[in-house]
Amino acid sequence: MKKAIGYGMLALGVALGPLVAEVEWRTDFGAAKESAARENKDLLLDFTGTDWCAWCIRLKREVFEQPEFEAYAAKHLVLVELDFPRKRKLAPELTEQNRRLAEEMAVNGYPTVMLCDAEGRAYARTGYRPGGAEPYLEHLKELRTIRERRDEAFARAAELDGVEKAGELMKALACMDADLADLAYPEVVAEILRLDPEDVLGLAAARRVKREQEEAVAARAEVLKAFFTGTIRPMIERGAFADLDGALSEFLEKHPDLPEANRQVLIYNVGLARYRADGDHEAMGAVIDRLAREFPESSYAKRGDEMKRQLRKHLERTRPGNAGE
Repeated sequence: MKKAIGYGMLALGVALGPLVAEVEWRTDFGAAKESAARENKDLLLDFTGTDWCAWCIRLKREVFEQPEFEAYAAKHLVLVELDFPRKRKLAPELTEQNRRLAEEMAVNGYPTVMLCDAEGRAYARTGYRPGGAEPYLEHLKELRTIRERRDEAFARAAELDGVEKAGELMKALACMDADLADLAYPEVVAEILRLDPEDVLGLAAARRVKREQEEAVAARAEVLKAFFTGTIRPMIERGAFADLDGALSEFLEKHPDLPEANRQVLIYNVGLARYRADGDHEAMGAVIDRLAREFPESSYAKRGDEMKRQLRKHLERTRPGNAGE
């Protein structure tokens, strides 16, 4: 009887298969693309800091290590871990590969999760999301429909020519965020511009506007950097704290077209630099109060008291001389 039960359990195990699918996280991007093409799967790239990034560790624990995710990934995804550790060293070729991919895909924070087709062309970007594996899987499934819509538009374009073809190619790019279209599909953009020399579809004009906006942002960044390094920092270094407010007010008057976000960051950073130098909690609190008054819809107005408490606690802990306290 026991033997029969044992055979029955064995048969059941064979029929059902393993309860948790085994998944492998690759580190070689080239080999991962080959596997994705062979298995007709998408690529999921996880740009992570495995030994220092708290949100990366949470994403791995709450989502990537869960059986629901592993089962889905085994069927649909080739997983690639692109690590940027601080406490250990990767092989030089991996370090270079990860750096290059992060630069190509404009990764500026961790974790960044990219979904790519088997050729390595990105079509969606995401990161940490609260809620665990099931909501995250629904999110990934929705993102993967972007590739389906993209490919449908590419297929329609292949049957057309001229401006009509360009229009379908634009629909394909419109499925994705604009930054991904520029990063991952430069040849498609070039083809649209070639097919539409009169700019009937407006892509050339839109790109000119975008380029002008990017140049304006870069120019403002240089002006802000020059003001902070050439005026504010020397004042702090020589202890001329009483002159900071006047210098800041003069700068803001000279640049009335400075966007609100830039004004907020500048006022805050000047106050923060002063606090780091002289530890005046009241002055830093006054800076947050000023931001709350001048920008009533900002987070400074909505969470000012909480921000002051958190900032004071953090800066007291991190100020030089407090490391061992």
